[in-house]
Amino acid sequence: SMQPPAQEIQARDLHDNVWTFRHIYRGQPKRHLLTTGWSLFVSGKRLFAGDSVIFVRDERQQLLLGIRRANRQPTNISSSVLSSDSMHIGILAAAAHAAANNSPFTIFYNPRASPTEFVIPFAKYQKAVYGNQLSLGMRFRMMFETEELGTRRYVHGHNNWHK
Repeated sequence: SMQPPAQEIQARDLHDNVWTFRHIYRGQPKRHLLTTGWSLFVSGKRLFAGDSVIFVRDERQQLLLGIRRANRQPTNISSSVLSSDSMHIGILAAAAHAAANNSPFTIFYNPRASPTEFVIPFAKYQKAVYGNQLSLGMRFRMMFETEELGTRRYVHGHNNWHK
């Protein structure tokens, strides 16, 4: 009987580690499989069901690989008394206060958990804030997309930002 076609593949990840796999074409129906080296890669990269491994060739025809993690809801986050809307408002207020006082602040953003536009160019922010004549205590309405079925909620409030 004929041996199924097989080859050794070497691919480099973003951390410059080289991973070696055995690629074979076999089975019924015939399919491409990565065998030797694959389990070591999966455990080393802590891959889970739904994660994707992307193979590409660079301009020198070198095989590269990257990982796209599947959307997973965090399981270790305890429930909070704060609603997600009030958390958004609190975070925005803290960032606005820091920006108004020329103080540094940190933004933690996970685009897969919240695909809405979160970080915007400073010029766009200035146009939104200073392009409209805002006065202290003016009412506003801001839309937030929540994670529950992609619903949109409007938050009403007063601006308390000081210049």
